[in-house]
Amino acid sequence: KNLPVKMNPITEGTEPNYWLSALIIDEDAMCKQVRDDKEALYIKETGKTCPTEILEELLVLPKQKNIHILLVSQPIAELNPFYGQGYLEYHMPKWDKYKIARLMDLYDMEADAEPLTGMLLEKSQGNALYLNYLLRELYNYEDKLEKLQSLPEYDIHLEKYYNYLCLQVQGEKLLYTLAGAEFYLNEQELTEITGYGNQVYRELTTLKPILRQNEVAGGYLIYHESFRRYLIEQIYKQGMDPVKVIYRDCMEWLLSKNHFEEVKSYCHLLSLLLRTSRMDEVRNIADSNYVYNSVYHGYSYKMIHENLQYILRCYCQLEDIAGCMLALELLNVLEQFYTPMGTCYNQIGKDLSQIEC
Repeated sequence: KNLPVKMNPITEGTEPNYWLSALIIDEDAMCKQVRDDKEALYIKETGKTCPTEILEELLVLPKQKNIHILLVSQPIAELNPFYGQGYLEYHMPKWDKYKIARLMDLYDMEADAEPLTGMLLEKSQGNALYLNYLLRELYNYEDKLEKLQSLPEYDIHLEKYYNYLCLQVQGEKLLYTLAGAEFYLNEQELTEITGYGNQVYRELTTLKPILRQNEVAGGYLIYHESFRRYLIEQIYKQGMDPVKVIYRDCMEWLLSKNHFEEVKSYCHLLSLLLRTSRMDEVRNIADSNYVYNSVYHGYSYKMIHENLQYILRCYCQLEDIAGCMLALELLNVLEQFYTPMGTCYNQIGKDLSQIEC
């Protein structure tokens, strides 16, 4: 009760299976993390979790009779300790020519072209993700067979294909920005962040197979986490701090914007500053008029409350008592906009109890 989860959700038109319990965690209750093949980087947030933290807890969970746990994941290092704890390993079956042909239909390609279908199976070794990448690569080419022959063979972490793509991209700054951005950035925004001018369009065209595009609002986001992991691994190999490298340019761009007038700055800046331990910038933003300015610019209760949580967490980590009092007073002001007088302190008490100073 009162947890950000849904237990055994039943959708319309389906029959529930009560032998299998499903617990779905709300998206808002997931903290941010970045990872490579060796480790995951995340900041613990009270009341939130992430896949890596869940795996850590499952590993030490006492075994219970008649309880079975199913883990579905990409091959990552965190799974290795489970194999000696009574867990059995299964692999998803590879795609065959029939499934490849159906996927080709979705890309408006002739599925009966046997040489192409056969080479797609050979190149991808039946890996669904790489098949999608290959078909996106081929989409705008007339001689699809010739283009496919030039693309790398499948390997376990798609490192050959990601190497192939990155060698065609001239600027690392664009790659690092995309690796750190967990929200959509359009071409103009990426140009402002990188300073690459018309080169951004050419680079995005090259990277399009591994990007997700928002057709409505406009913008690009990395399609699959494995590419982000690949980029972080390359940063590690150069002896750099991946957290600072992938967030730096995007964060400086957000700092250059008016925090209240630029929606992306309001929604994402504070979490990035906290994640990179840039507490002074958080303190500069968090003044006594923060709630009034937020309401004036039309932000919702949920968005304002989340930012105030970041501000409170910042002051707690700094052990700044005066700052904590300011953050709590801002939470009080926020509650006065949405709850009758006299009930607002209940929520403040909950906020304070959830913060680990």
